[in-house]
Amino acid sequence: MSQQAHYVAQADQAVDMARAAQAVARRAGLPVLMTECQVMEAHGYAAQEGGARACARALTRAEASYDRATSTELPPWLVYFDEAYFAAKVAHCFRDLGRPAEVDQYARKSLDMDPAYRRGKSFNISILAMSLATRGSLKEACEQGRTAVDMAAGLTSARVYRYIRDVLRVLGPFAAEEEVAEFMDYAEERLPVLRVRGARP
Repeated sequence: MSQQAHYVAQADQAVDMARAAQAVARRAGLPVLMTECQVMEAHGYAAQEGGARACARALTRAEASYDRATSTELPPWLVYFDEAYFAAKVAHCFRDLGRPAEVDQYARKSLDMDPAYRRGKSFNISILAMSLATRGSLKEACEQGRTAVDMAAGLTSARVYRYIRDVLRVLGPFAAEEEVAEFMDYAEERLPVLRVRGARP
C-alpha cells in the first residue's frame, strides 16, 4: 500500500503506511521485512518537498536492518529481497531526490537481480538510462534504454510504460542527436505506438 501510495503521488500516505508496516515487521522479527518497510519510508520522504534529510535517516535505518539480516531466516514470500533488490529501492529514492550520480551507483548494483523479475529489472534499467541522460552520457543512456524497451515489449504493465516514457522525456532535449533520435524511433517500433508517442517531443 505504501508503494501504491507513492505511485499515485501521495507521499505522506506512503510514509505513514510504511511506518505502520514497521510495527508488523518488528513483531515478526524479520530484519529483511523491516528493511523493506524502512526503505519504503525513505522513498516516501524522497518524494516530499524538503524530505532529503528524513530520507537519509530512513535509509540509514534500512541499511542497519539489512546488516542484521541473514538469508537463512527468510520465509519463502521474502526471498525476492536481496542486495540487488535493496539497491533498486535506494536508486529510486535518489531518483526522486534528483541525485543522478547516486542513482547510477545503485541502479548498476540492482542489475544483478534475478532475471526472472523482468518487470522490476525493466524499471531499474530505465532509471539508470534516465540518470545517464541527465548526466549527458547519451550513448549509454540510449543503449540502456533499448534494453529496457526490449524487456518491456510484451509486458502489459502501465508502470513499465510509464518508466519508458520517462526515459524518452529525459532524452527529449537531445532529440536532435542522431543516436537519441534512433532510440526514440526504436522505442516506437518495439512498443505500442499510442503508449509511447505522447512522450515524443
